[in-house]
Amino acid sequence: MIRKIAFLLFVTLLVSCGEKERQAPLSGVMWGGEGNRIIIMPASGEAFRDTLLIDNHGMFAWTPDTLIPGFYILEKSPNNHLVLVMENNRPVSIDAQYISFPNNCKVTGSDNYLDFYQIETLSKKWQKAMQTSTSTTMDSVWKPTAQAVEELKQTLDSITQIFREEIVQISDEPLVRMFGLLQTAGNKRLFDPWAHKELYFAADSMLEPFSHLREVKMFRREAEVLYNKHLLFNKLQPGTQFPEIILSVMGQDTLSTSDFLGSPLYIELYEPGKEDQAAIHQKAIEKVNSFQWRGMKAAFLLLDSITLPESKRGFNSMNLSDGLSPEIMEQLGVVSLPANFILSDSGIIAGKNLWDKKLQELMELLVKK
Repeated sequence: MIRKIAFLLFVTLLVSCGEKERQAPLSGVMWGGEGNRIIIMPASGEAFRDTLLIDNHGMFAWTPDTLIPGFYILEKSPNNHLVLVMENNRPVSIDAQYISFPNNCKVTGSDNYLDFYQIETLSKKWQKAMQTSTSTTMDSVWKPTAQAVEELKQTLDSITQIFREEIVQISDEPLVRMFGLLQTAGNKRLFDPWAHKELYFAADSMLEPFSHLREVKMFRREAEVLYNKHLLFNKLQPGTQFPEIILSVMGQDTLSTSDFLGSPLYIELYEPGKEDQAAIHQKAIEKVNSFQWRGMKAAFLLLDSITLPESKRGFNSMNLSDGLSPEIMEQLGVVSLPANFILSDSGIIAGKNLWDKKLQELMELLVKK
């Protein structure tokens, strides 16, 4: 009798363990959703959409063959979904009203879902605000003058900054911070990685415990590339000697940076065929022009096939249609264009990547010496 009881207990234990192993990674109840469907899909990586049927008791379950740990989207419709973090051996359970989903639902097994929802809500408001502002360009009275374009840019930048600040304040939890940094509107990112690299580095430093998640792996790879770019950018800093570089211009003339010793020098690298770079260059050259008669010299390295008029006296424009070699770009620590260096009359870097008022102030100091 004792053996029989022990055997039954053993079988019961095996069955319960088997049921535990077979527990769905995602399940729950959608009250009032009987007969409807919801969708589960990964937030990134290999795309798929699994349709989950809500049975006549309001229950649903997702039982994939394999689960890649990461972020997933549980969707009733494109504008009604939740972002969940799903991991092996940590089942997620949903308790919600179908008609109001994803509002007022309860989730167990996935942390931070409310923070993700709040971030996505703010992100949608940001996108709508951007669309409202840019819609003014469709008005027949709007003209793309330099002033109008600049005012629109300032408006969009101001809107974006407001939403950045709101999202950063939601939470400093590592996954929440990462999720906020990755928000986009079309091709535009709410947080430009280079401009906000310190936020990326801070988030990356906290994400080690979550490195098994698919999106975290992707984010940390991007942060590593960004950090290497940061190290490269810091190679030549103000106070150091600018390296001697000899350039072959159109395969004929040569120009050495030492040719300019004795005068302050403005060096700019840009691609004139890119409208945004050409606009920045135009503003810079207006500043430099005003200092030419006071001894300021300039060298412009044009890194595409666009050919500009011949150089002014004291100004050198070099058309390098094949661009600079990767070795020289690395030596200079140039990670994006346009880029500039402002040198003293002894070839010491006085400033780099300065524009507008800061550029003018530095040149004023150099020509006074």
